[in-house]
Amino acid sequence: MVVINGIEYAMGRFPNTGYLTYRAHTNNTAITSDLSGNPNWTGAEVVIRMTHYGLDRNRITAQQGGTITYASADHNGATPIDGFGFFIQDDPRTLDTLNEWYYNPKTKKIQIYSTGEPSKVALATIDTLVFINDQKYISFSDISLQGANKIAIKSKSGEHITIENCDINFSGVAGIDLGTSSNFMEIENCIINHSNDVGILNDTSERVTITNNQIRNTGTFPGMGSQFFANTITSLTTLGNHIGVRSVGNYATISFNKIDSSGYNGIFFTGDSVVIEGNVINTFCFIKDDGGGIYSYSELSTKKWKTREIKNNIVLNGIGAPSGTDNKPGYSNQTAGIYLDAANGNFDVTGNTVTSSDKGLFVNNGRNININKACDKTC
Repeated sequence: MVVINGIEYAMGRFPNTGYLTYRAHTNNTAITSDLSGNPNWTGAEVVIRMTHYGLDRNRITAQQGGTITYASADHNGATPIDGFGFFIQDDPRTLDTLNEWYYNPKTKKIQIYSTGEPSKVALATIDTLVFINDQKYISFSDISLQGANKIAIKSKSGEHITIENCDINFSGVAGIDLGTSSNFMEIENCIINHSNDVGILNDTSERVTITNNQIRNTGTFPGMGSQFFANTITSLTTLGNHIGVRSVGNYATISFNKIDSSGYNGIFFTGDSVVIEGNVINTFCFIKDDGGGIYSYSELSTKKWKTREIKNNIVLNGIGAPSGTDNKPGYSNQTAGIYLDAANGNFDVTGNTVTSSDKGLFVNNGRNININKACDKTC
């Protein structure tokens, strides 16, 4: 996390915008493109658009001509798609634009590209600012937390924790991470701004309430989100989140939040008896697409979920992210105001308003869904 004069900047990259195209791949270990006249990028990081909804980051171990070989984890068999895109980052040779930066882990020094001496440079040096480990009945109120290298507030096995009226800004991964088994958590009236991967993350905790928060500018830089996220409940694998609120847990209530400028989904959720109500979600799916302002996913085709409610939300401006994809003719920007994906079911969808997305409501292979005045779509 690097902030200069109060503005967050991404690390240097090549090319400066957009993607190079790879025309061939070998499993998830190598891609081939035209890199003639460019440096050998061994040691740098390659960011690959794997799917419309996935970005992967891997360290380059070798380069032979236009073929880049990289070290990758097994992402449940996910492999690149020929014709999609990639770019290079995390190398000092990428620095050619004002305030781009590179951090050298060996010397522990940072390089910033500038025509003069940069002023008011703030660097995150602490990974997690607040760590709650197996604690109960703690309240955080009216506190400003700025500049976490990874997470501003993280809980592990906490219960009855309240975070209210806090200002959380500039988090390298997540503003608030509730982790697993942190039940009966409340997040209210907070401002969470500039999180590189997810504003609020709930990974299987139950009875979580997220209400009246402002969550802005989440995952706005490709290649600066997480590398890989595996959901143990639904087996969904996500390459980089870029999500305002991601909630995987039963009996969650996500209500009356204002979620603005999320690189992928505004709200992602799954779990039993979840209520998504009265949220205003604006500007989403501009870094990745095949997503929604409100998105739910499940591969559990035989599970009968306890009814989930999506009601009285306002969803605006699904942008789409064709750059780095093959963008075939007739292919839409793949955004939906409300997107109920895969073998998903047991929803009540009522009284929502969607405008300026490719689809108002998109149900993909769903079941047991009650739709009542669900979407007033104007595109």
